Amino acid sequence: MRAGESPVDRVLARSESKARAAIDILAAESAELGSRLRALVLCDFEDAGGMLRTSLAADLAGLLRAGSGGTRLVLETLLADPQTAAFDPVLMTGRHVASGPEGAERLLGFLRAVEPGLDLAVTPWGDLAEITGAAGWEPRRYVPLVTRFHAEGGSRCLIGTRALLGEGWDAPAVNVVIDLTAATTPTSVVQARGRALRLDAGWPGKVADNWSVVCVTGDHPKGGAGFDRFARKHDRYFALAQTGDVVSGVAHVDPRLSPYAPPPDDQFDALNATMLRRAGERDGARERWAIGTPFADEPVATVTVATRRPLGLPARAAGSLIRRRRRGWTAAVVLAGAILVATLAAAAASAGAAGAATAVTLVVAVVLAGVVLAGLAWVTRCGSRRSPTAATGPGCRRSRRRSRPGSPRPWARCWPRSASRGT
Repeated sequence: MRAGESPVDRVLARSESKARAAIDILAAESAELGSRLRALVLCDFEDAGGMLRTSLAADLAGLLRAGSGGTRLVLETLLADPQTAAFDPVLMTGRHVASGPEGAERLLGFLRAVEPGLDLAVTPWGDLAEITGAAGWEPRRYVPLVTRFHAEGGSRCLIGTRALLGEGWDAPAVNVVIDLTAATTPTSVVQARGRALRLDAGWPGKVADNWSVVCVTGDHPKGGAGFDRFARKHDRYFALAQTGDVVSGVAHVDPRLSPYAPPPDDQFDALNATMLRRAGERDGARERWAIGTPFADEPVATVTVATRRPLGLPARAAGSLIRRRRRGWTAAVVLAGAILVATLAAAAASAGAAGAATAVTLVVAVVLAGVVLAGLAWVTRCGSRRSPTAATGPGCRRSRRRSRPGSPRPWARCWPRSASRGT
């Protein structure tokens, strides 16, 4: 059994602010890539309105528009902004192919040119324009055609669902992925990021950006649910940190991020500005990846000693760990004292033995007690050699890090796990 999705979590996951964030991201990427921009915006649904009407409707009335979190709302938002409307965004899902009126006409002309036998037309779909066709106009037919239209620059922004544009969809020209989904499974994360990481024969120097859009609020106790999802997405996702290390976890997005809680509200603007600025640092990222140079793919294993609860938050959890360590020291001192007393008692019982033998027995007792205390001190020291952001699960966990030729095993200690770019 697991907890269902709360109203607060649903509002955060499908907030309209995510669609508006895509405008800023696309503007920054366009300033860097220009006509080379080939962006993909991934959503969970085409239109989530039906689900909102059938569940939690009373709780979310007035908070979410019908369609929030869906591809259609994203397309409408991008078309409403003059800068992103110029990218001719196209929506492609398992049921619809749509764009703005002008973009739909251009797409229709392209489709008729490459597939003259198709019986297609442009029909109104609310404020949008949809490409419709006779029998046979289905995803297996139009996905390759629309993908080609996007790759050739007919549209610089494609909007779709992760179900359709996930595993098996091949689009090497994609160089920007904006992830608006709530999926956190390793398979979903790898598939989403893999859309932009394909080698492009037409651009050997391609460097792709993967964006994760997070919505949080400090006005509710569960306002960090979106950030928790972001941390889970990137828990085991390896990427390049600003230091040049290949690590996993949210800290590689920015060292100010922690997997245990969202950053303070007063850091949001600075973090977003930093992320948008990195869109123009592709040359630096390529240099840090050392693309085209010899690379020794040698995983370096590390061991993370984890407590039952995170150390960063709350303070009560850290206090329980300190109390456990104090109890451990107390037990060790008692054990050492018991060894010493028992040995002295044995020496007193054998009073007839030589004085030298009694002295030897006393020395052995002191040595044993010292070994017990030294052993506990060593264990405590090893347990405290942790990164600032400790792991969350109980027990010990082995992880892998990548090393470069000549690297002095830089990951011989526990590093914070890193992630891909987010805003």
